[in-house]
Amino acid sequence: MARKSNYISIVQASNRALTVLRVKPSDAGVDVVDFAIERGPWPPEDGSLEDAMKQFALAHHLDNDRVFSIIPRHDATARIVEFPSQDANEIEGMVRLSAEEFVPFPADELVTSFAVLSRNDDGSSKVLAVVVHRDVINAHLALLGSAGLEPEQIFLSTSSLLSAALVQSPSGIDCHALVDLAPGGLEILAVRDGVPEYARGIAISEDWCIGGEQQDSIIREAATEVRGSLSAHRRESYSGVGADHVFISSDAADARAAARALSHELDCECAPAEFGLEGLTGNLDCLAGTLPLVSIGAALAAQGRGKFTVRLLPDQVLKRRASMSSRSQLLRLAAAFALATAAAAGVYGQALYQRGAYIGELEQRADALRPRVKSTASKRKHLERLQQQVERKDSVLELMAGMTGHIPREGMNIQNFIYKRASGITLIGRATQLDMVNKLTDDLRAASSTFPQFARARQMYSNMAKERDKDIWSFNITVEFPDEAGEKPNE
Repeated sequence: MARKSNYISIVQASNRALTVLRVKPSDAGVDVVDFAIERGPWPPEDGSLEDAMKQFALAHHLDNDRVFSIIPRHDATARIVEFPSQDANEIEGMVRLSAEEFVPFPADELVTSFAVLSRNDDGSSKVLAVVVHRDVINAHLALLGSAGLEPEQIFLSTSSLLSAALVQSPSGIDCHALVDLAPGGLEILAVRDGVPEYARGIAISEDWCIGGEQQDSIIREAATEVRGSLSAHRRESYSGVGADHVFISSDAADARAAARALSHELDCECAPAEFGLEGLTGNLDCLAGTLPLVSIGAALAAQGRGKFTVRLLPDQVLKRRASMSSRSQLLRLAAAFALATAAAAGVYGQALYQRGAYIGELEQRADALRPRVKSTASKRKHLERLQQQVERKDSVLELMAGMTGHIPREGMNIQNFIYKRASGITLIGRATQLDMVNKLTDDLRAASSTFPQFARARQMYSNMAKERDKDIWSFNITVEFPDEAGEKPNE
């Protein structure tokens, strides 16, 4: 078997593009050796993607490197949530228990992971919880395996993008958005004071051909998604203040050209995320206009220096590899036994002893973990009870009366008033002007001195339609009840 090189290769594979960032391990940062991209498309149903992967791996000698790969955000489900714990084992259990609430699949079909984004003074944590269907992971491993590649680890593009972008954040900006133009998709992150607040991934069928014939339609589509995501972040933010600056990165396109094109479509400042290149050394000319922050962040994670790291390689794969490694060692021991029976007998006996000791150690670890699992399940039940213990100082009729006093006499009607004891109130209605909806939301918040429940009134959506040649706005306003401890609900 050929000896592996010391280089690290970060591979991204889709039917739109194949990319690899080759780096040299460095204590200072990321030492770039080479960056290459091969563009498709390769329809997955005809086997052309596997053929392209084989040729790509062969051309760049990837089988000689330590290979790490990336799952894009649009192929995973990710949520930024708060958990009432800062213990990694407890958070892992909570993410696993919550997985079926994020996606409509049974838990045994899912791979879960997480990254702790921040720790709060009250003992809770803000966490990036990630859920991926096993079929996505298996298809990814099969594609790389067709080229003879076995990644040491699979990272999520979201955590890799954050790790690279937060090495050197843009100065003088409290809140900014990161937009990554990935092969086959688009990823948007909103970051405030170095902590992510909002994350979204969108699959896009078009290539990022900046400067091509379809540039205008592609840029308009990207701008629409970015604008909608920024609006959603602003609505969901408790401060009500969104990102005023947008920074562009990409492993598959000219990020600087994309930033210039998007600046004409967006209503805020748009610039390439060049601050993400801080700390890079080596052959930077090979980047050729791209700003591959996702690959750079994965290279940091591969060297154990990623600020946020989400690992998606299933435990079963790691155990199988460990088992194959153990089997290879046993074969070598058997060969030694054939050459020197006496010496091999001693080695074999020692191996049996170590195996028994290791099994005993594993059993002890399993016994130590069982109380933690029970504790996690108990804490989840406690959480469910806490969610039901919402303050009830006012009756539903009083709350309805309090809201009615702020609804305009003309230009607005309420179609549904939904009251849920365990969560809050939802108003569904129609108005002739969007300003009336915004004012109603603001007035309800201002009335929190009389009705504390109104403090978290938020506009969830608004949609304009034509009725008899007039603009009519359908809207939805929710009022989330605070719990007894005054904690914010999970995002």
